[in-house]
Amino acid sequence: MTLTDTVIRRIITKLVKGQDYRIEIVTLIDAEFLQYVIDFFKRIVDAKLKNLNVTIDWYKKELLDPNLSSDDIAINSGLNKKTISNMYNSATKEIVLEASLEHYDTLYQSINDLIENDGDINITLTIKLRNVSVDLNINESLIVINTLAVKRAALRGGLWSTAGKQVEKPLMITLCKLFNVPAKHFDQSRLPESMREVDFYLIGNTDKDRFRCEVKLMGKGNPES
Repeated sequence: MTLTDTVIRRIITKLVKGQDYRIEIVTLIDAEFLQYVIDFFKRIVDAKLKNLNVTIDWYKKELLDPNLSSDDIAINSGLNKKTISNMYNSATKEIVLEASLEHYDTLYQSINDLIENDGDINITLTIKLRNVSVDLNINESLIVINTLAVKRAALRGGLWSTAGKQVEKPLMITLCKLFNVPAKHFDQSRLPESMREVDFYLIGNTDKDRFRCEVKLMGKGNPES
């Protein structure tokens, strides 16, 4: 995930003016999520129509297909790739597929148990695409709802993290310029490659005088929640 230069400039402008920058990230999350929902529903319709006369689990067959990307397989199973990496210390395609299939089976069984224990509720999710519509039963609907919730959480975490990483250096450079700091004291190109991972350095009168800066985009409450 990346932010455009325009969004980065708007965030920095809000920060310098003492305004809350988070609406910029929330707007991006909303836009990306809603586009994902539309695309995902189209895939659901296509997958369901392909398997109208098939008795096997069509969702598992079509949306946990090993030919899909690791990210898609994980999200469709109700996990995200970062969670799998943390759990298994690996995110290879084989690990992602194995973990996703295992989690999906567990989730599907949990949904079945829930329905059996509380049979008073029923859900039918109808998705219409042009002149075609498909109905998802309660099991299928809950799987889809869970997938969308996981995707929203993944987008949220990814975009907040991206915002921090991409705004840190431009923000510090902007502050240095506002306070008329000579360029030689914040020229990051003077730093060796081994020091590029640090958020920002201020440089003294010699290249040996380097002052490490940690930059965090903060606000009231947890900005990632």
